[in-house]
Amino acid sequence: MRLFTIPAEQTAFSTKEVVAITGMTKDALRYYEQQRLIGPVPRNHNNYRQYSRQNLERLQFVATFRQLGLDLKLLSGDGHIPNRARESKN
Repeated sequence: MRLFTIPAEQTAFSTKEVVAITGMTKDALRYYEQQRLIGPVPRNHNNYRQYSRQNLERLQFVATFRQLGLDLKLLSGDGHIPNRARESKN
């Protein structure tokens, strides 16, 4: 896994674009969504996932966590590190 830069001018990303930007696999993206490590990924009118900048920012955090060798379990459950986007809405 590698660290990545989110294109500044873009606000929505297809799965193919996220794979190209992050170097993560489609399976990894689905896993992170299922494990609630990234917020829910909305679907477009064709039912394809449409990742937001917030989703990519959270993936950036996950990638950094993995790069440091930290356990992703710390990001959820009792060791929850808050998702700023989700927490700020409350």
